Amino acid sequence: MSEATNNTGVTKGLLLSTFNAGVHPESFNNVRAYWANGSGVIYPYAGKSTVGRGADIGETNAKAPLGVSDLMLHPPSNSHNTVAAFKVPQNGNYTISNLGVRRVSTEGDTVRYHVYNAQGTQLALLTATNNQLWVTSTTTYTLNNLVAGQYIYFTIDRNGEYSFDASEISWTVTKN
Repeated sequence: MSEATNNTGVTKGLLLSTFNAGVHPESFNNVRAYWANGSGVIYPYAGKSTVGRGADIGETNAKAPLGVSDLMLHPPSNSHNTVAAFKVPQNGNYTISNLGVRRVSTEGDTVRYHVYNAQGTQLALLTATNNQLWVTSTTTYTLNNLVAGQYIYFTIDRNGEYSFDASEISWTVTKN
């Protein structure tokens, strides 16, 4: 996981370098066991939600499987994306489905969840508001002829102010 070096893209920057085993100092975000470029109140970060899917106060529209600890990303204060990448393990055709995103806080603005193919071309965009509602997509994306070692990118960026933009994301990647 890293912060991209280009605005609204996936050009790899420095990896989030510091693993923080505990909970994030700001309790609104429901994250523990997170990576950031330092410790304390720091952004961007990527980590594990402390609340199982569907169980947070105010959370609505959660899709199965319920109870899982989703990946949580928080964008930086600039226009870069926080990037989580899936490394393709074998050559072949892959599908991406079951996309979902939700902001965990009722404060702040909206976030945008992007999915990019191995060439860095955007495939999907979902926008989550501050109502804690899961925004999901029923679209399945097919990626043909991927080569082992390529990446599929899942990113969050801010849409305006970045405060309180902690967001849970979900996806399914399947080799066909």
